[in-house]
Amino acid sequence: EDQIVGMGTKLFGEMDQNLHLKTEDDLNHDHIAELARIAAYQSNTKLASIEQVHVHEVAEDHVELQVISCGEEEEQCLALDLDVPLPQPCDGFDNEEDFEECVLNNIAELSAMFNEAAEEEEYDAEADMRQWAAELKESELAETAARMQTIMNGFVEELTILMSA
Repeated sequence: EDQIVGMGTKLFGEMDQNLHLKTEDDLNHDHIAELARIAAYQSNTKLASIEQVHVHEVAEDHVELQVISCGEEEEQCLALDLDVPLPQPCDGFDNEEDFEECVLNNIAELSAMFNEAAEEEEYDAEADMRQWAAELKESELAETAARMQTIMNGFVEELTILMSA
């Protein structure tokens, strides 16, 4: 009995591992865009700088990503290991379809959430740019008005001198 339980535990552990390997393969082949969006957000980099994303491990409560990110102007790249917690744990599944569906739903949720956050950040950046441009125009306008006042004061002084002569 002890040997059977031990073998059963080993087989169950192998089945769990196989569930995860199948899900890793599917993520690596069919969901790279979503994973790249998640990696960009989690690593606080631009999506365009993500060169490669690879799922290293899928567990019930997280996905571990290996990411290569290269700067646009820099000629160097960074290799990152990112541990991405899943919003809803995927434990208790005994078949690969249900486990994979749970993980894919989590990935879709994270991708959508991070995409919305990125759009809000872009919008805020645009608003900041507009505010900065308006402040710049105001300061340039103030400088121009000050220069005009100095010129006019000089002109008034010259007119006063000419009129008194």
